[in-house]
Amino acid sequence: MRFRNVALCGLLCLLGSEVQAQSNTLSFTHITTRPGEERTIPLSGTFVDGMSGLVMTVLFNPSVIQVLDVSTADRTDDFTLRSSVDNGRLTIAMAAAAPISTFFPEEILRLHVRVIGAPGAVTGLDIVSAVVNEGASTAVSTDGSLTVIREASILGWVLYFADLQAVPNVVLSGTGETAITATTDPDGRYQMGPTRVGDYTVSLSRANGSLAAIDALDAADILRHLIGSLTLSRGQQLAADVSGNGTIGTTDAGLILRFLVGLESSFPAGAFWQFEPGTL
Repeated sequence: MRFRNVALCGLLCLLGSEVQAQSNTLSFTHITTRPGEERTIPLSGTFVDGMSGLVMTVLFNPSVIQVLDVSTADRTDDFTLRSSVDNGRLTIAMAAAAPISTFFPEEILRLHVRVIGAPGAVTGLDIVSAVVNEGASTAVSTDGSLTVIREASILGWVLYFADLQAVPNVVLSGTGETAITATTDPDGRYQMGPTRVGDYTVSLSRANGSLAAIDALDAADILRHLIGSLTLSRGQQLAADVSGNGTIGTTDAGLILRFLVGLESSFPAGAFWQFEPGTL
């Protein structure tokens, strides 16, 4: 037991030394936002020596953000705060009757801003001066930034191959910089986004519909195509290949006839709906 107590004391002394070695800090983070948004930007701080007064200056690009307000956080709720903004320079002064001490970063201020910059614009959040307790303590500062993200939308129509009529209720799923989804409206239109600019892969799906439109004429048209008395368009060939083997043949005609007499309930080609990029 004696040795264990010595070991514990050594650990506590080590932890105490680490706390004593910490510095006061002030830090912003790097954030991204959309044009026109209003955001709250936190300023975090650690004050191992205690803080009852702080005067600081922050520089920013006034063409990117507009500072609407500055407020205290939960940890500094008892502080009196005043701030002023002048052409990209934010000056803050705050004081309290009793100091606060924090050994880990905690929110001490909140900047409420409106994003007015164009997509791609960036502003620094640069702490150019900070006076703690009238200079009795120092603080290590870490600057932050705000980036206005570039966005784009993926939009278009989904139409039937044969007659260019709208296809509603098609579900589109995109993967890339982020995950995005959309569903076509009654006019076949869709819009995915706005979302981050980047490369996306989009897949389309639609719930299976009725197969009641299939009849013996479809099988007959396949046979006519095989003997050269009828030329199927590319879209018709895609629909006729119910076997899914990439070839229009008697197998496809036979599968359709088997379906019509109840010997098949689906086709080997699989998905009822097939989609491919097109141009108008």
